[in-house]
Amino acid sequence: MSWKVLATRVLVDRPWLRVHEERLRLPHGAIIEDYHVIEHVPWSTVVCLAENGQLILVRQFRRGIEGTSLELPAGMLEAGESALDAAKRELREETGYESDDWTSLGAVSPDPPRTKPNAHLFFARGAQRTAATKLDRTEAQIEVQLCDVKEALAKAASGAMVHGVQLGALFIARERGLL
Repeated sequence: MSWKVLATRVLVDRPWLRVHEERLRLPHGAIIEDYHVIEHVPWSTVVCLAENGQLILVRQFRRGIEGTSLELPAGMLEAGESALDAAKRELREETGYESDDWTSLGAVSPDPPRTKPNAHLFFARGAQRTAATKLDRTEAQIEVQLCDVKEALAKAASGAMVHGVQLGALFIARERGLL
């Protein structure tokens, strides 16, 4: 049932992104001449409740949408780092919060037809602010926001939150009774 790769040509090759073009043969014999696959570093996303029960969100500028985006804390895995350790690090760096109570919500693909690695989803509760944020050079404008869970879910449903993987994380957490 799999597709056979007949040829591959790398179009972009960077530490965080690789794009290649493939010539493929489908199981029924059809040939696709220019199929594009995107490989990027896997990342972790955190649905996190502070100790007061509010959801921890971040607002930041996103070039792809040419505007600010209300999101969950998230970031790429560093070399040799587990998905859970990345989630903990990103929560701490982006928000200054830490939690000792973590649950995996699984992994999802942001775009199964075109992307290879997964986004790892986590839920944390009882988070406390333990430090100031420690942003990297691309995160200079992150604003931490605490939001009532019901209000955050309403924002998500109304389109105020647009990151598809993160919306999935929120709704998985809600369906599992964690929110």
